[in-house]
Amino acid sequence: MRNIMPSMGLDSKDDNVDKSKYIGESDLEKKLNKRIRQLENELQYTKECLQISNEEHLVYNEELQSTNEEIQSVNDELLKINIQYQYKNQELDELYNDMTNYLNSGDIGTIFLDENLCIRKFTPSITKEINLKVQDIGRPMHHISNNLINDDLNINASEVLNSHMSSEKEVQSKNGNWYLLKCAPYCTFGNLIKGVVVSLVDITRSKNAELDMFRSKEKYEQLVENSPYSIYIIHNGMFYFSNSAGIKLLNVKDLNELMFVNYGYYFNVDEEELIDNGVNSIQMQGKTIIPKEDRVVLPDGTVLLLEISAMPLIFDGRVAKLLLVRDTSFLLKERLLEEENEKNKKLLDETILSETLKTEFFSNLSHELRTPLNVILSALQLLDTYTSSSGINDKERKFKKYSNIMKQNCYRQLRLVNNMIDITKLDAGFFELNLQNCNIVDVVESVTMSVSEYIRTKSIDLIFDTDIEECIISCDPEKIERVILNLLANSIKFTKPGGSMKVNMYDKGENIIISIKDTGIGIPNDKLDIIFDRFRQVDRSLTRKQEGSGIGLSIVKSLVELHGGEISVLSEYGKGTEFIIVFPVIVKLEENDICGVFEAESQERIERIHIEFSDIYSLN
Repeated sequence: MRNIMPSMGLDSKDDNVDKSKYIGESDLEKKLNKRIRQLENELQYTKECLQISNEEHLVYNEELQSTNEEIQSVNDELLKINIQYQYKNQELDELYNDMTNYLNSGDIGTIFLDENLCIRKFTPSITKEINLKVQDIGRPMHHISNNLINDDLNINASEVLNSHMSSEKEVQSKNGNWYLLKCAPYCTFGNLIKGVVVSLVDITRSKNAELDMFRSKEKYEQLVENSPYSIYIIHNGMFYFSNSAGIKLLNVKDLNELMFVNYGYYFNVDEEELIDNGVNSIQMQGKTIIPKEDRVVLPDGTVLLLEISAMPLIFDGRVAKLLLVRDTSFLLKERLLEEENEKNKKLLDETILSETLKTEFFSNLSHELRTPLNVILSALQLLDTYTSSSGINDKERKFKKYSNIMKQNCYRQLRLVNNMIDITKLDAGFFELNLQNCNIVDVVESVTMSVSEYIRTKSIDLIFDTDIEECIISCDPEKIERVILNLLANSIKFTKPGGSMKVNMYDKGENIIISIKDTGIGIPNDKLDIIFDRFRQVDRSLTRKQEGSGIGLSIVKSLVELHGGEISVLSEYGKGTEFIIVFPVIVKLEENDICGVFEAESQERIERIHIEFSDIYSLN
């Protein structure tokens, strides 16, 4: 406010002047009045100035009031804006938290890189394949290891940062998972590139589904290709596809020869009629298509009987028809074969019946032959008791000689009959073993020693040796004795005087091995495979000197196998032969007693020896 008050003109320097000295009393009054008027004028002027000043002040106050009101209004606006700003900040915080939670809870792993390709932040899912920790924030990307195969994330990110173009590709991790790797520029609101965003989207399920779909497609293609049915796809009345069976059925070289050939060229059945029949069959029969029968004559004159069914199909985006064709020509062949098989079955049944009757007759005949032989043999043995004294004459000596010849041939005939009976039982499956827990070493040694004296009379050395004194196994001692006697008889037959025979036994833990070895004439290599065959002899030029029916070794093999064992032969022609028997060491659990060994000179054993050796020596 400007100063509008008048300055006072009073001067107090004359207050102490002696007025009476200079002026009179009237002059003083005049001056005072004048001064008073002057002061009144000044006062009046001052009032006017104050009045103006008050008016101006009032205007100023009004303006100030208006300004304050405007300021208050502005403050109110600012308060509203501040509240809105706080609300927006809260929304941004919630949005940031939502986005963070979304990124952290999702399966998509993400890394945010700055302009220097250093890590700004990342989501937890990315740590499954990229080895990141919170401490790695700020580190360059190329310092971080990952499990991806043949892929450098740093190079990918650098290319995106330089090109400002996004990229994506499929990558595989070392643990077998598949990912879609996406790299995109990180843009601000002003479209400034401030880094790169790297994402890994797990596509393992879709990739596996894709692989399964591919495999499934391959399987369906193989199913169609390998189907015994001829499968065709018809479009606009022409062949569009055929599997191998269809190509073979129509006798064409390949699909190219069949493509775009009119359907009616081969098939006489109307395709629309087939479609209607297929649709009606599904509606009426519950998804069962009743095929139509057709007789097809191929260009080469071949006549085929076919069953044809058809259904509509979408193939390569086109409406087509699927034809399933079955060649029923074989049914006629099957009926003919069945009739022929029926005839053959009747012939086989008749042959089996005939063989059964022959076997029964042969068995009965063998028993009938053995009965009179036993009677004759018993009579001869009885006669021996009357000629056993030392004082016999020449007639009695001759009688004894011919009696022994008769007895030996009875033994030979009895041996042959016994073998024939055993073969019949083996073939019929009625041959039974009397299994007992026996010391196999004692059985073999006893049998060997029982014929040692006779072997020495042939000027042949016999050696028995074993590396085990006792070996208990479940066996039929009489059948084991028969096996050993047969093999010893064979060795004696073909071993010349001055030769040797060895019977050895070896303990092999779970098995016991019996070896019968001689220095005889041996067996040619080309005959080793047949010596255990029935009715087969090594060489007829040899067997003329040595009697035999050719069934002894066959029975020996069968007896060994009935015991669960094996028999084999080693031979070198001109040097000797070795038969090797392997028996498993098996004991009957319910048997506690060990069977005894037959006496070497018992009558039963002597009889068995006479029977088994009847082909090689004469009774004295």
